[in-house]
Amino acid sequence: MGHEGKGSVTQQGDRRIQLGYILPQILVHLAAISLGLTLVLAALKLDLYTKLPWWIVLLPVTIALSSAFIVLTMVIGAWVVVAVQLMAGKLTPDNDQDFRLDMVLRTAKVCFLGHGYVSLLMVSLGLFLMKLGSWAGGLPVVYPLLPLTVLGLVYIVLAVALQQPEVDTPWYFLVGTWLLSQSIMLVMKCDHVRETEHLPWAAVFTPSWLVYVLLLIYCVLSPLETLHQDKDEKDRTSASSADTHYGGAEGQAVTTSPGRLPAQLLKVAGIFCWVIGWGLSQVLLALRLDALYKVAWLIVILPALLGWILLFVFVRGAVCERAKEKAKIILDTFALVIPSLQDRQESLSP
Repeated sequence: MGHEGKGSVTQQGDRRIQLGYILPQILVHLAAISLGLTLVLAALKLDLYTKLPWWIVLLPVTIALSSAFIVLTMVIGAWVVVAVQLMAGKLTPDNDQDFRLDMVLRTAKVCFLGHGYVSLLMVSLGLFLMKLGSWAGGLPVVYPLLPLTVLGLVYIVLAVALQQPEVDTPWYFLVGTWLLSQSIMLVMKCDHVRETEHLPWAAVFTPSWLVYVLLLIYCVLSPLETLHQDKDEKDRTSASSADTHYGGAEGQAVTTSPGRLPAQLLKVAGIFCWVIGWGLSQVLLALRLDALYKVAWLIVILPALLGWILLFVFVRGAVCERAKEKAKIILDTFALVIPSLQDRQESLSP
């Protein structure tokens, strides 16, 4: 009975580790599918089923955000329990494990920042639902956009305060600046300057136009830079392998390492498709809102939907890999204080 009980506990731990790696991928796919469904429901709402409530249109995004919120809340709860027990001396890492405080702090950063991002998005979504609802239609747009403005400021602060590899500084600064500037422009248009002749929608979307141009420049320059880096790395490995004997294990290991160009090309292809799709939809939206050229809402939303689908197809692998890296940081920290978790994690990690 004792061996059976121990085996059952081990199997439960193995399943939890597997779930820890699979769950981030599930959340990534759920987020992608939810946004696509929301775009489809929005087109149906605006063109065909005008009586369809907005809460149904935004229900897929609500489910995705709620799922991420619940998962991150549970992870934060587990981290707090582990941190309190570590400080109280109730949990002691194994002697053969390299316990470092920075691992616990890095896990806290992943958990609390992720939870903060999702919380701000949920607050913004709830306020937008209040704005779109008949019982709070007079709510100023500044309130739903305020959480997004705060999120943009957080991204800018992190981009300035932290460096790579803790954060991807250029992307953080770009996203933060876009969120902040676009939110300010929308507040000015919707709450203060509603007349088209004073502030047309094409001018309101100026931050988005600039971001699209920068992303297109990135799509051109990034593969060239990656190709140059791969070439330099190949030259260095060729020079180092020339000092080894022919057929040596070191030389074979060096010459068979794959380049980064294929992965970068997939990323660039996804970003390019997203920029073209969302840019075209935003152009049609601006023309419709400025009463210059009116097309069906389905035509307005369709390019954005196709761009989003192609983006997910091209970058799904990279995004899932990034999510698994975050999950590994959390599991590595818990493995320091949970007996036998380290061995099972190493045997089960993909």
